Formats: sequence, structure tokens, C-alpha cells
Amino acid sequence: MQSIPAIWVRELTLFKRYWRGTTFSAILEPLIFLFGIGLGVGAFLDEIDGVKYVIFVGTGAVATAVIFSSVFPGMYNTFIARTFQKVYDGILA
Repeated sequence: MQSIPAIWVRELTLFKRYWRGTTFSAILEPLIFLFGIGLGVGAFLDEIDGVKYVIFVGTGAVATAVIFSSVFPGMYNTFIARTFQKVYDGILA
């Protein structure tokens, strides 16, 4: 149980380094999808089941961004920490 605070401090230290990129991409990606697909394709389509296409795509873009922002850093950071940085081998030692 002693290693849990150490892992938490390590993750917090790393997050302080990359929070700008993570936050920027989480905001920018849905906007690109919304403007590119929502407004671009939305110019050719009116409604889907009574819902404007921009709103339909916007909801999906926001949901995708939320899921991606929460799942990807955890999965990718775990893979890097385990495969290349050997963090988990150090914890178990």
C-alpha cells in the first residue's frame, strides 16, 4: 500500500507537464468535427428524424471527445509506463 501515494504523485507530476496538450486537444477535436462534418455535410442535409444534422453530429462529437479524453490517456500512459519505462516492474520489486 506504500506504493499507491508514490504512483499518485508520479501521475500528478506527469500531468502537470502535459495538461495543456490534453486540454487543448479535448476542446479542439470536437470543434474540428463540428465545423468540418457538422457544417460541411450539414449544408447538404436538413434533418435526421426531426433533429438538425449539426446538432446530431455535435452531440456525437462531444460524446466521442469525452470518452476519448478519459480512456485514451489511461490506456496509453499505462502502456508506455509498463512497456518502455518499466514503472510497474519497479513497483513490484
